[in-house]
Amino acid sequence: MRLRANPSDSTSKKLLRAARNRRYYEKRKRLQAVRERLATANKHNVNSTILGPLIIPKSLSLENTSDIRALNARVNTWGIIDDQNDFTDRAAEELARVKYCPRLLAKWIRIQDGWLMEGHSILEDMQAFMSGTATFELNPLELRELLRSVMDTAYKMQWMMVGIELALQKVDGGP
Repeated sequence: MRLRANPSDSTSKKLLRAARNRRYYEKRKRLQAVRERLATANKHNVNSTILGPLIIPKSLSLENTSDIRALNARVNTWGIIDDQNDFTDRAAEELARVKYCPRLLAKWIRIQDGWLMEGHSILEDMQAFMSGTATFELNPLELRELLRSVMDTAYKMQWMMVGIELALQKVDGGP
């Protein structure tokens, strides 16, 4: 035979449990608010400007700032695109338009080869920039943000370049 709990005991247990849960969720909300405030403060502490795919930390020397601005200009002129599927579709459309005209196809191949060479040159310059003095001028947070932007940009560029290289292989009769 089970003993029944006194109604006042179960009511008080429920009230205590509700109060404990309320305190727990209030504490959790406060901690989340603090985390969000700190994350926002950290983003503002970076003090960087974004004029292209690569961020420009404020604490960089004038020489390194001009180098990264030049890299940004080259990357933007090169034609980096965030939407990789759109880029692939446009490249396939261009190839379909020119593949039956040998003169246009040869011109398209020359343009793509030049574009690929410029992309490789930009990636090498990005690598040289990151192995230079710029990394020693930055605090860890700024360095992390700069590295993230460099890696994102390099990944997008390499992805685009591989897409064009595959299209060129198809033209040459490759797989």
